[in-house]
Amino acid sequence: MSTKKFPYSSNKVTNHLKISLLEAAIEHMCSVSFSSGVKKPSLQELTLPLQVLLGENNDLVERLGIAESNVEKLSREVTVERLEKEIMADAIKKMVKEHKVTVNKMAEE
Repeated sequence: MSTKKFPYSSNKVTNHLKISLLEAAIEHMCSVSFSSGVKKPSLQELTLPLQVLLGENNDLVERLGIAESNVEKLSREVTVERLEKEIMADAIKKMVKEHKVTVNKMAEE
């Protein structure tokens, strides 16, 4: 059994989240300016909240990388355990056959 590869990378996820973050900020700015007479926040006012969100995004990407690493490690462990189980099953089958042969020989005597 081969280790399952993930169809994404941390960089792709980061870029997607950055784009989503920008789209959400733009959408929020547009909805605020169109839905109410409230003035749009300036770029300077948005800088700190966006930096906070970007920091949170980076934390999530880091956790994703750790989770990927843990999943790959567990996958390798499962593969090893399956192989060990197959080896033990084969050894048990061999011992059962040998036991039957021994019992048959003893019955013949």
